Formats: sequence, C-alpha cells, structure tokens
Amino acid sequence: MRKIIKEISIGRQSIKDKPEKSDLLVHVKPSDKMNIEIKSSVLRLFKTTLYKLVEDTLKEYQVGPCTIIINDDGALDFAIKARIRTAVNLASEQDIFKENIKEGEILKEETKYIKSLKNRLRRSRLYLPGNNPYLMQNSYLFGADSLIFDLEDSVAISEKMSAPKDKATFLKLA
Repeated sequence: MRKIIKEISIGRQSIKDKPEKSDLLVHVKPSDKMNIEIKSSVLRLFKTTLYKLVEDTLKEYQVGPCTIIINDDGALDFAIKARIRTAVNLASEQDIFKENIKEGEILKEETKYIKSLKNRLRRSRLYLPGNNPYLMQNSYLFGADSLIFDLEDSVAISEKMSAPKDKATFLKLA
C-alpha cells in the first residue's frame, strides 16, 4: 500500500486554478481516510464514470488513505489516469514508475492486429506532444496516415512525468 506523505498539485492551469481545455489539475494530500472530490465541467453527465475511474486508478496503484481533489475541464480517461499516477508518485514514498513490466506484457489479445498493419502505406506522419490531451483528442481530424505521440523531444522536461508512459494507452487511441 502506497502511503501519501506530502501534499502536491500537478497539471497545467490557464487562469486562477482553472485547468487548460481538455486537461485537469490534481491535488493530493495526506489524510486519515480516502476522500475524493471532483470539480468538472462535465460532472453532470459523467459523475459516476469519473468517480469510478479515479477510484479504480487509486486501487490499481494501491494508494492508501488520502485526499484527492480533481479540477477537470473535459479531460479524457487516459489523461486523468496519467495525472493521478504522477501526483501519487510524487506524493508517496514508493516510485510507481520503477515497477517492472515484463516484455510483451502490454500487447494483449485485442492489439494483435497491429502486426498486420506493418506494410500499410504511410504518406504522412503527424507528431504530437504526448503531454497535451487536447491535441491527441482531435488528432484524427487532420487525416494523417500515422500518428506519433512523442514523449521525448516535444515534451518539456517539467511535463515528462505527467505524459502517459504505457504503450497500451497509446494503442487504445489508434
């Protein structure tokens, strides 16, 4: 069980504690019991889904009692999960990112078809920074033959931890 030992906030904000469009701010602090508070522009429509996503993410990373406050402006599921994972990692005593993933563990049954796309014609490539959910969300609009979510050169050093790290996240976007 990961114990939250310090208070931390992550995410990019535009004005006065408001997150950028299609992004979120996550604030984690130590507490005696689990307390989740979500402020969202889409809370009326997705209240149950948002709370379940946050609870499942905290359970997946084995987070102990804490208070987590999320200020959301329509972020996608993978962005919410990535921001929570980063906040928990920075606020806890254990490092989530150092957990070992065995080779081939990420590619499951539903992604086997990707091998058949190997010889597909690729006339255009669109490179997108891996830490900007808004650009990922609308990337299909540009009609590129392939999308490349860059986690290295196009992501600022201060933002690298909050970009989704796992291949499965990006495979679900395709």
